[in-house]
Amino acid sequence: MKKIIPLLFFLFTGCASLFLNESDILVPEVKFTFDDFYYENGIEPDEGLVEGYADSLIREETREVEIALKRELAVFGLVLSEREKREIAKWVRHYSTKGKGRVIRALKRGKPYLPLIEEKLREYGLPEELKYLPIIESSFKVEARSRRRAIGIWQFMARTARKYGLKVDWWIDERYDPIYSTEAACKYLKALYEMFGKWDFAIAAYNVGEGKILKWKKRKKADNFWDIKRYLPRETRGYVPAYFGLLVFLHENYDILQNIENDPFEFDSVKVPRQVNVSLLAKWAGISLKEFRKLNPRFRRWATPPYLKNFYVRIPKGRRDAFIAKMNSTPKSKWYRALAHRVRKGETLSHIARRYGVSVRALMIANNIKNPRRLRVGKVLVIPYPGTRAYASVKRASSRKSKKVPPGAQVYIVKRGDTLWDISRKLKVSIYNIKKWNNLISSRIKPGQRLIIYKSTSS
Repeated sequence: MKKIIPLLFFLFTGCASLFLNESDILVPEVKFTFDDFYYENGIEPDEGLVEGYADSLIREETREVEIALKRELAVFGLVLSEREKREIAKWVRHYSTKGKGRVIRALKRGKPYLPLIEEKLREYGLPEELKYLPIIESSFKVEARSRRRAIGIWQFMARTARKYGLKVDWWIDERYDPIYSTEAACKYLKALYEMFGKWDFAIAAYNVGEGKILKWKKRKKADNFWDIKRYLPRETRGYVPAYFGLLVFLHENYDILQNIENDPFEFDSVKVPRQVNVSLLAKWAGISLKEFRKLNPRFRRWATPPYLKNFYVRIPKGRRDAFIAKMNSTPKSKWYRALAHRVRKGETLSHIARRYGVSVRALMIANNIKNPRRLRVGKVLVIPYPGTRAYASVKRASSRKSKKVPPGAQVYIVKRGDTLWDISRKLKVSIYNIKKWNNLISSRIKPGQRLIIYKSTSS
């Protein structure tokens, strides 16, 4: 079952040439990952998958698993007990019945990316069978987002993504990009294998993190994943058997992949020198915004980041020359437009600020508004997002305000080794007043910090 989280789009009214659509800001996110499988079906990995099957049939399936797993066991260097093979057989049965449709849909989504994943796995000296791990992780959904906020086909958490070279910030998130995230996944999987020396540990650690696996491996002096399986989270207990069960299923049903229509992920890359609206890039490429985002899923806002210079974008194959011609013929003054909003009846600055994730004060400074209660219907407001001139003006205004010294006060710059006690004795004021004048919650201060000190304690 697919679970799709729709992103609400607010439609702009008025002259279309004045505005960018809010669909240019964020891309809709799809939620269905391996941890969702358990929430959806309420299945423990040890239960329910083969309900009603006789023991003799399970034993027969276990023998089939052993035969089908022979190559995979050699590749991954694993030796499995009868109980472990039996557990994998349960997952094979699941993929052959209830889960078959999901696997086929995942393969259809993932087939365009499989050649590039295979190439990267070979480059890093990793088993080719790891190319199917995204089926378990995300069903090959580029926009997949788990309950734990892991993102993309490889389901990276933000911290791990940054550790392995992916850029994740307000403007850009390379976890969504199959090419960038595959490179990071290969680095991570290789690091995990080098850490544990066994693939069952490494694959489990990819799901739950190396910390938990290291802890239980050391505590139980474990030789393999199954020795510590019972101590791991519910999702991870099923993760490794589910993966090897998938390998067996695909080994036995190789024709499924062959029968899926080939739709290669092909594109041309073009260098763009500076910040530009994503909708304009799509126009230059001669495709819809949706198609452009499918080729370039890392761009999360209405424009490329202001800090990116001479970066590459992907466009449909064969359109490179036309793209460059249109780019060169477009005046640079039209490359970038800030997002704007036309005030509607009943709207307040507070409502508009919440809608776009900015402060009321930032809106007032960016649009030179003196009284927030006097907001005229139809007025066009510039939204001061990072990288815009409006945002820069807000920062400058905030900086000027912070440098103003109130009448009757002086500024004390905290020196290395200073404490509030030292400063209070030196300036003959109380610690209470210093904290009150500077809105300090605690007594912590740092070198270079500016403290407002009134000359008269009556202030």
